[in-house]
Order: sequence, then structure tokens, then C-alpha cells
Amino acid sequence: QEQGHGWGDDFALYVHQAQALVKGDVGRLIADTRFMLDNSPTHTFSPPAYPWGLPLMLAPVVALAGLNWFALKAVIVACLAGLVVMIQRVTVPRLGTLVSSALALFVALCPLYWRWAGTVTSDIPSALFFFTVLWWIDRCRRRVRHSDDAERLGNHLAGKQKNHSRLARRTGGRA
Repeated sequence: QEQGHGWGDDFALYVHQAQALVKGDVGRLIADTRFMLDNSPTHTFSPPAYPWGLPLMLAPVVALAGLNWFALKAVIVACLAGLVVMIQRVTVPRLGTLVSSALALFVALCPLYWRWAGTVTSDIPSALFFFTVLWWIDRCRRRVRHSDDAERLGNHLAGKQKNHSRLARRTGGRA
């Protein structure tokens, strides 16, 4: 066990999915996980695979650094940095520069977020994707205000972005 790494939660399947992407044996990983779940007395504790957003972000790190927890956690820290930027961008039109900058600074310095940044889980990447979608929707709406066709296109693209945000985290039920 590496110092500073907690061994609970969903990190193992995210990392295994990243390894499967690198090795090219995704089907085997899903089959093995499904076999384990089907033969477990508590088969509802995990889906056969989580959404692929976080494993896709981890795969290049796994390919370059292997099972290096510092490098894997760096992906989550980068997502936290992106989240802080997106929170500020989304809230400026609603709260003004001063308040939105204070909110972003609060998130950047909050010990709870840094504790989450020290784990290889989807909480922070999911929040980053969510705020990126909100930013994209705002951007589309501001750009296409005067044209029905452009507004439909903007809404379509925003819907696509929303669906992409589900790559980071799925709520409820088995995958």
C-alpha cells in the first residue's frame, strides 16, 4: 500500500479500465468483472464497467507511467484546476467578477476538494464535465440569440455536450 492512498471506493475498476484500454482487452475486463459480480453474494456493489470518461483520461498516464499513484492523482488535480476555472467562467455572468472569483478561490483552497483530488475517483472530473457543459450551453445561447437555425444548432451541441458529461459519472443503478 502506497503512503497517502486510500484503498476504498471505486478507483480499482477505473484503473483496470484504463489498463484494459492500453492493453486493448476491454471485452475481457468486462467479462471478468461480470463473472465476478454474477458469482458474488452481493452482486449489486459494482457495475461491470463504469462510464469511460475517467478511464480515457487515465489511459495515457497508465501507458506512460504504469501504476504510478502520484501520476494518476495528477490527472484528478488537473481536473480540479479545470473545475476552478470553469466555476469562475460559469458564475461571472450571474454573480460578477468579484464574487465568482471568491467562489473559485474557495473551491481551489477547500480541504474537502483537495482530499477528493487525492483519490482516483470520478467526483472531480464529473464536476468539471458538468461545469463545462453549463459553460458551453451559456456560450451557445449567447452566440445564437438572433437566429432560429443557429439556436437549434446551439441546443443540439449543448445536448451532445450533456451526453458527453455522462462519460465521467453515472448515477444510480448498474451500468
